[in-house]
Amino acid sequence: MSTLVFATLASAIAAPERHVDRAELAPEAQLQALCQLLSASTGLNVMAELLSSTERLVQGFEEGLFSLAWAPPLVALELQQRRLAEPLVVVQRGQRLGYHAALFSRASSRFKQASELVGSRVAWVSHDSTSGYVAPRWHLRTLGMNPDEMFAEQRFYGDHDAVVRAVLEGEADVGATHVGVDPLTGQLESAPWLSYVGAEAVRVWFLIGPIPGDVVVCGAEVRPTVRQRLAAVFLALPPEARPLAEAVFQAHQFDPAPPGHLDLLRGLSRSRGPSGSQRPPTST
Repeated sequence: MSTLVFATLASAIAAPERHVDRAELAPEAQLQALCQLLSASTGLNVMAELLSSTERLVQGFEEGLFSLAWAPPLVALELQQRRLAEPLVVVQRGQRLGYHAALFSRASSRFKQASELVGSRVAWVSHDSTSGYVAPRWHLRTLGMNPDEMFAEQRFYGDHDAVVRAVLEGEADVGATHVGVDPLTGQLESAPWLSYVGAEAVRVWFLIGPIPGDVVVCGAEVRPTVRQRLAAVFLALPPEARPLAEAVFQAHQFDPAPPGHLDLLRGLSRSRGPSGSQRPPTST
């Protein structure tokens, strides 16, 4: 039986919803349970590996240790450009066309127009977060604003909920995160702050997107027949695997990775820069 290692960043694993039967499991146990179901469905031996950094994820593919991985879009792009892995399926979280990045503040803040954001304190997710860092910085540059000069303080919080809390609690003036936008109406469908406050409590300054979603990547050395078996299981998850997929990845479903899925990110990938106070594990 072929053995495949499914690597996932610890920061990717969501806090499980109350209705998920295995909500009491620790993150690694959740991933292991999902891998056991993948093994049963494919006839392969799929093993779980929980990682603390994107550097370790990329290194594992370099060394041939990993065959599968959850990857945020910029990390997936790096793996693809280095011919280490290719997107297998796209993680869908309820937004049909991916998601958007949002730069936001409290509605009650002193800021009335974008030019007043100069000198403010900004909360980012991580250097590798597309919506929580890269896309908003790129957008500000297209408007003639240098994010490394306009903000008085830049801090990294490691995940989207922490960014939202920092803004709502006044630790930061503005923050960057991901949101879901209805592709037909353009109205906000979902946002991390809606778990804490009503929509009227937050002001969105900029929406950037849609941004390609997270993907499950498959190592370049994996045989095409094995890739097809894995993709088939993700695309038609057995009922018992769906709660785990939602608990681990907040995934409502997986869709085929279309050709060129990551192309929109090639320009954005040049927007990353060495600013901020720390570099924690990545997020979306």
